[in-house]
Amino acid sequence: MMILSLTPDDSKCRLYCKGRACRFCNVYVGTSAIPGLYSTWITDDILAMARPQPAHFENDGIIRLLKENKVIAVFNLEESGEHPSCGSGNLAGGFSYDPERLMRNDIFYYNFPLPDFEGCTPERLVDIVTVMIYELTRGKVAVHCHAGHGRTGMVIAACLMLLRGMTPREAVDFVRQKRPGSVQSSDQVEALHSLHVLLFNDASVVPQSPFRSISEYVEFTGRVLPRMDMRRYGKVPKPLFVGFIALLRKFFTGVVLRPQLHTENTWRFQFDCSGPTDFKYVI
Repeated sequence: MMILSLTPDDSKCRLYCKGRACRFCNVYVGTSAIPGLYSTWITDDILAMARPQPAHFENDGIIRLLKENKVIAVFNLEESGEHPSCGSGNLAGGFSYDPERLMRNDIFYYNFPLPDFEGCTPERLVDIVTVMIYELTRGKVAVHCHAGHGRTGMVIAACLMLLRGMTPREAVDFVRQKRPGSVQSSDQVEALHSLHVLLFNDASVVPQSPFRSISEYVEFTGRVLPRMDMRRYGKVPKPLFVGFIALLRKFFTGVVLRPQLHTENTWRFQFDCSGPTDFKYVI
């Protein structure tokens, strides 16, 4: 790590990754989850992989393979412009491939840039993993940095800590068993331990007294729900919303809720239900 930190960024990939001969930034020869791309299934629905190259996109090959494996979202942890000498280098957009190719084919794309070989704040990990967990409710996800070892391993380990309640050591061991060489630096391990402290101290929040109103309950959940949930449940108690929607779906094929501001501090909710009989109701 000391040698890496002292090496200029524009020289790292030429000196340590072998530049155009980088084995991670070329068509990979060997056993791999996605043929031709250095990749490994860490769980049944989380894929760790190296950054794709233009060759992988020829005839939409990688897009077809991702879709065949039911991958619906790709998470890129690289910073724009990094590893410019590896493999085929970077395109004008700053990465080794054009994310638009994924999005045009209905594969969601997220870029959460993290410094190579370094850790990050636990809050940053929570932000990334919250989006990952949301996408995992819809399908499978793929995560990559440069080689798919350090930052990729750290983020996937963080996801396992939140999803499965693993300790940092259990999560790192699990990821490394599936993909040797993952979580490459002490800074990345330390970031996972900081996340563990954050989760242990702050994630389980129990109110000190009963709620006096629905508004008070909604205000409380606004401090503990993930951001993606807040977009949906920011004005209504989540248990009420989920339960009511589940009940309506027993009778209707389509159910849509539309929050409407009634007065300055009061919201109403319009339910539009479609099926054998259309139905609209405002509460």
